[in-house]
Amino acid sequence: MAQLMKTYLSGQDHELKERGIPELPNSFRDALEGLERDHDFLSPIMTDEFIKTYIDYQFERHVIPVEGRPTPYEYISTYSC
Repeated sequence: MAQLMKTYLSGQDHELKERGIPELPNSFRDALEGLERDHDFLSPIMTDEFIKTYIDYQFERHVIPVEGRPTPYEYISTYSC
């Protein structure tokens, strides 16, 4: 069953790449970095300064604090004796 699922998913992934459809970001960090690289589509409604401030705020408020904490798995495997 797992092999069948893997085959199905990899085939669909190949089709998306052929069509030039980008993958969704895997994390909030990836999404913000993508926005930082490509935000021209927002130019008509937001200034570059606003977008940069928004990205910096989100990194400081949500990305950096979360990445600095251990995950539940890391906590259990490290601190439970």
